[in-house]
Amino acid sequence: MLYPPSRCPACESPIRWYDNVPILAWLWLAGRCRDCGGKISIRYPLVEAATALLFLALAEIELFSGGANLPLGAATDAATTLQGGIPVRLWGLYAGHLLLLCTLLAAGLIAWDGHRVPARLYGPALVVGLVGPAIWPWMRPLATTTAGGWLTDSPAWLVSAAEGVIGAAIGMMLSGLRRLHFDKQRSRIDKQRAFDFTSDLLAAAGVGLLLGASAVAVLVAIAAVVQLGMAVFARVASVAARDVWLAGLGVATFAWIALWGKLIAWDPAWGGKIDLFTLVVAALAVFACGLLADRLVDQRHSRQ
Repeated sequence: MLYPPSRCPACESPIRWYDNVPILAWLWLAGRCRDCGGKISIRYPLVEAATALLFLALAEIELFSGGANLPLGAATDAATTLQGGIPVRLWGLYAGHLLLLCTLLAAGLIAWDGHRVPARLYGPALVVGLVGPAIWPWMRPLATTTAGGWLTDSPAWLVSAAEGVIGAAIGMMLSGLRRLHFDKQRSRIDKQRAFDFTSDLLAAAGVGLLLGASAVAVLVAIAAVVQLGMAVFARVASVAARDVWLAGLGVATFAWIALWGKLIAWDPAWGGKIDLFTLVVAALAVFACGLLADRLVDQRHSRQ
C-alpha cells in the first residue's frame, strides 16, 4: 500500500506528495496528471473515500460505542478499563481490525481487476496478527480454540500465539480446499482467470490470526458462496467472471466484526471455541462451492 510509490497511469511519472493527498488532490487537478494532462480515473478518489468511510465506520462500531459490538463479557471488561472516555483496550482491537480490513479492501480491488495480489501486501497484517495479541492480549479478546487447555502452565503470550497459529492454519486449510480440484484442471483453464492461490491462503491466514478459528471457518465459507454467486451470474449474463472471493471475505469480515456480540448472543457457537461439526460443514461448503464455481466458468470458457 505504501510501496511502490504512485505513478500516473498514462505517462508513469511519479506523483508528487502534494498531488497525492486523498480526494482533495484529484479534485484540485480536475482528475488529470500534472505532468502529461492525462486523465486519472475517478475510481481513485472513490476508493480513498471508501477507505475513509471504513475508518469512521469501524471507529463508530468499536471505539465511540465503547465496544458495544463485542460479546457481553468482553464489552463489560472493556468498559472498566477507562472511565469517561474511549476504553484503552479498544484501541488495540480497533487497530488490528482496521489493518485487516484495509488489507482485504486493497487485495479485493486488485483481484477484481484480474491482477495478482502481491504477497507482501499481507505482511503487516500477518505480523500484527501473530505478534500483536502476544503483546496486547486484548486484540483477541475471546478464546476460539482449546489451546489454553493444552498449555495450562505456559505464559499468556505462548497461549495467544498458539491460538493465532491454529486460526491461521484452519483458514489456510479451508481456503486451499477450493483449489484441490482446480489444480487438476489447470491445463484446460485459461491462466488469466486463474485464482491467486497464494493470496487466498495469506488472506485467510490473516483473518484466522486476528479473529480466531471459529470466525475464519464461517467467513471463508461465505467467501466461497460469494464466488459461486459470481460464477452463476457470469454464466447467466454471459459476461466474464471476476475473482470476488477476496471482496466477499472482506465484506463478510466487516459484518462479522460489526455484529460480533449479536451473533454470539444468538448462538454462542459462532464466536466460542470451534467444534468439529462447524469445521466439517465449512470444509464441505468451501469445497462444493469452489468446485461448482470452477465448473461453471470452465463450461462457459470451453464454449467460446
